[in-house]
Amino acid sequence: MDNFALFDDRNDALLLFYNINSPICILLNLLATYLIVFKSSREMREYRWYLLYYQIWVSALDVHLNVLFQPVIFFPISAATGRGLLISEVGFSTFTCLVSFRFTYVFVKK
Repeated sequence: MDNFALFDDRNDALLLFYNINSPICILLNLLATYLIVFKSSREMREYRWYLLYYQIWVSALDVHLNVLFQPVIFFPISAATGRGLLISEVGFSTFTCLVSFRFTYVFVKK
């Protein structure tokens, strides 16, 4: 049991995924927002605002998960921690990030 550490800091692959995924998600979300606002057809006049509303909340969710929070989940136990900007730079707790994620998720789900 010398090599066993329950909460080990070696999540380099996951954190690398977050760092690669975040600029891609931000660019694709900006492209989708541009296409909804400027390239929608006239038949989508009323529907595009609902689509834009949904796209803005999905973008907020992506930024929250990939940049601000970056959750690291420890399986099979029910535990998580965060490594994002809100935790490392601002000093928020993991619980605060989870609660704010839950509020963002509620708006996206509606």
